[in-house]
Amino acid sequence: MKTRAALVVIALAASVVPISPAIVERRYSTGAYLALQAYLTAFSNRVPFSMFDVLLAVVLGGWVVTTMVDLRRYHWLRALVTIAARSIVLITASYLAFLVLWGLNYRRVPLAEKVQFDAAEVSASAARTLGRVAMERTNALYEPAHRSFLVDVHNSGQNDPRRPCPAGPSTRCSTSIFVARRLTG
Repeated sequence: MKTRAALVVIALAASVVPISPAIVERRYSTGAYLALQAYLTAFSNRVPFSMFDVLLAVVLGGWVVTTMVDLRRYHWLRALVTIAARSIVLITASYLAFLVLWGLNYRRVPLAEKVQFDAAEVSASAARTLGRVAMERTNALYEPAHRSFLVDVHNSGQNDPRRPCPAGPSTRCSTSIFVARRLTG
């Protein structure tokens, strides 16, 4: 009981106590988070499904089962209090997990403070120019990045429109090759 109460107090404090963005940036975002994220990504990439979806299903399934057990075991008022207490602890634990796994990134130093830019230079014309340059550079990189894929597809005979394309389940290779050629010139 004391542990659950402490968990709720910690979550409440974490939600209202301000943390210096510089500390979050230095200790969490460019420190602990990078190490944690690299480990979790490497671990989760080993399975072909979303591990969060499984965790969510298990937690919600467990909550439903324990709720049903409480409703059968206890008088309705005690069951309601037990279910509410369990729900509060589950929500606070989820909130703390979110903070540790990602949420503290929202408390970082704002990007506008980290990046040097001249607000007078930001205009619709500058945005269009940036978009055009970014599109041209991206398109210039497309063919070299996909050249081996296109050659492999062409040489394998998979450019038959009746066969599925490795580019995706809902595309056909002949269409993909046409789009790639069209985008790159």
